[in-house]
Amino acid sequence: MFICGRIFTGIGTGVGSVVIPTYLGEISTIKSRGLIGSVYQDSVVIGIVVSQLVGLPLTFIPGWRILLILTSAIAIFQLVLIPIIGVESPRYLISQNKIKEAKESLQKLRKGYNIDLEFDEIIQGQSEQQINETNIENEKYVQHSLVVTDDQVGIKKPPSFKELLQNPYCRKMLFVCVGTHLAQQLNGIQSIVFYSTAIFLNVMGDSAKYVTIIIGSAILLVTLTSTFLIDRMGRRPLLLLSEIGVTIACFLIVIGSIYKSNVLLIIAFLLHVTAFSIALGALPFFIISEVIPTRFVSIVSSICLGTNWTLNFLICFVFPMMMDALKDYTFLVFGVLGVCFVIFIWIFVPETKGKSIEEITSQN
Repeated sequence: MFICGRIFTGIGTGVGSVVIPTYLGEISTIKSRGLIGSVYQDSVVIGIVVSQLVGLPLTFIPGWRILLILTSAIAIFQLVLIPIIGVESPRYLISQNKIKEAKESLQKLRKGYNIDLEFDEIIQGQSEQQINETNIENEKYVQHSLVVTDDQVGIKKPPSFKELLQNPYCRKMLFVCVGTHLAQQLNGIQSIVFYSTAIFLNVMGDSAKYVTIIIGSAILLVTLTSTFLIDRMGRRPLLLLSEIGVTIACFLIVIGSIYKSNVLLIIAFLLHVTAFSIALGALPFFIISEVIPTRFVSIVSSICLGTNWTLNFLICFVFPMMMDALKDYTFLVFGVLGVCFVIFIWIFVPETKGKSIEEITSQN
């Protein structure tokens, strides 16, 4: 039963990690897209820290069952609320030729605001992606209002992976999106999150579990702070700063391990999780919906999140063996990879701040 429960939890987590960031990116306004897009990572980090805090007094054998019951109660609460307050993504509805429903959905999301101009821009962007293929003619525009009927936007079959690769822009952005997810996982963050207690055990004994909570709290604090910076400073500068920070931290961890400096190790670990939380934690999840045309988002999200979770599993599985083999030099591997990802971000990752999804795709 326990194994079955873990399997179902894994399936639910996998589906949620694909759908939620995409949905948040599609329903948010241009000005708030970074803020709202970061909510997913904020929720993940809050969940980790709360689980650590609640789990601290539940380390006895029956105690873990209480923790699982609490998380189940939250899941049931979400299940009840979604049908009541949930609104379908307007962009998805437009891609399915449900124009009337899309406008109603957008009006619910922007209650109290005039949505005509925004709706026009979404329609125009969707049209630029699909009209060339469906040869829709005679679009009629009115100032600040675009009249589109269900007959004007053809229902297209779900795009294939082959179509994605045949599109030069999408092919390039797939490379960028997968690259950001690789950068997120291949910097040692999962090793720190999952094995920080084991790493500090030899240094601090039973107090190691409290250091783990401190690290989790640091991640939470910086993640919440960076949520308000993404729309002000832009995606690309923060992503570069984040990657440079974790890379420096990896080299400091190696130095601290070699010279057995407990103070340097703790500082390096805190620098690592702080730098990671600036952008690497949240940005890879919602940048997909910013640079990929709506009709290809589901495919690209599946590829990126599949890559992300596979690496997550492999790193957690391989890291103990890396520690046995490389010992003090374990994080040198992540440091070298970090240098490569800094170059990758500098060359390939575009800035998406203040631009609509349709504007970004049309410009490229």
